[in-house]
Amino acid sequence: MDEDQLKENRFYLSRKLIVVVGIFIVAASGLTVLTNFSINIIAAAGNYSTLLSQWNRLHYQSAMYVERLARTGNPEHFKSYQEIQTQKDSLQRTVDELFSADPDVAGIFQTFDNEQIKPNEISGLITVFDYFHSSDQVSELNRQWKTLKEVENRQHALVKEWYRNLPNKDIKENRIPKKMENYNALHEQWTQRSKTLMASVGDASGVIKQFGLWISVILGILLVLIGIVFTVRANKSIGRWEEALHEKDVLLAEIHHRVKNNMAVISGMLELESMNGGNADRALRESRDRIKSMSMIHEKLYQSKSFSDINLADYLDELTDYICSTYIGHQNEITVETNFDPVQLNINQAVPVGLIINEIMANAIEHGFKKKSTGTITIAVHEIEDKVQIQISDDGDGLPEDVDFTSSDSTGSAIVGALIQQINGDLTVENDGGLKVKIIFQKSDASGSSNALF
Repeated sequence: MDEDQLKENRFYLSRKLIVVVGIFIVAASGLTVLTNFSINIIAAAGNYSTLLSQWNRLHYQSAMYVERLARTGNPEHFKSYQEIQTQKDSLQRTVDELFSADPDVAGIFQTFDNEQIKPNEISGLITVFDYFHSSDQVSELNRQWKTLKEVENRQHALVKEWYRNLPNKDIKENRIPKKMENYNALHEQWTQRSKTLMASVGDASGVIKQFGLWISVILGILLVLIGIVFTVRANKSIGRWEEALHEKDVLLAEIHHRVKNNMAVISGMLELESMNGGNADRALRESRDRIKSMSMIHEKLYQSKSFSDINLADYLDELTDYICSTYIGHQNEITVETNFDPVQLNINQAVPVGLIINEIMANAIEHGFKKKSTGTITIAVHEIEDKVQIQISDDGDGLPEDVDFTSSDSTGSAIVGALIQQINGDLTVENDGGLKVKIIFQKSDASGSSNALF
């Protein structure tokens, strides 16, 4: 896995994990909010039932004073009835405000006994009624509540009429017991409607709680699935990074081997130069050029997207430009023509190929154009069925007899011969009417460090 691909995968994995974590956080937040809302619904149902229970309790107390008033005619009983009725009216207004589209929050808070119902529960009750204001369940509760209030108002009107007539009438007249029968009938009707309302409260809270429960279950399942996905993605990410780290360790070891082998190659070439004697300046210059051709390989390698392959065409373009600028003088007009296929070559073959071309071109320029100041050097690289074919030719005078790439009589010949063996290549040289060199070798993608040449 090359460096750019590692960076791309790292960004890709990080983006995926961020999305998964984001969804997880959103789902968890939603579940928390919904759970809190479900709790508010349950509390609201209980608080609303408490409110109605208080109202019902006051109603039964008022009924008790009405019975006493009808039996004794004592104004004190009507006074007690009025006091209870005032409390009932306050609770009744609170219930009316809950069903209102724009409830009086301050008034609702004042009505409740904070010792029985906490302020946050009152807020939850208001929120639930506001949220489900237009639902069928709440609309049905409102309808039944209004029906119950109508019965309550009829009872209250009947009691006030009694009280107005008491000073002028005998309490034992038949009309009082008759009116009491009417009151009891209304009270029975009120009791039935109150039971129906309380049952509807239970049904409505059950439906709403069921709705919240299903949403909670769905979000819970979603959280579990997201957790599974997150775990799988995290494990894959860790596995890939472990694999990448292992590969980097292998590549680092391979780089050390390459450096070691390149140093061995340089040492071997210098040893050959020292054994053959000759001009020291020339030997140093040629050694410098060979080292330069190797350094270009590694520069291209580190600039590529792979740690082991390079684009041979790009490398040879730069190498031939360097050789021409080094060996072709201002007095010569030698043109270099190139035709390179975009061949991807493993570094273990690219290094020897670069050194081979360096030796052949240097010798062609140095020996083939001594008598001629103009000419053309042609270099072609083609890939045919996993075989690489390199052709180097010129229209110069050819190489002198003492320079033969098929033997090892000189340093350059020895280097070329050793490099040809390393890549398992076939070398053909024609030295008649100019130099023509053809090299054919099988591409190899074998990983690992390259072998030393000497």
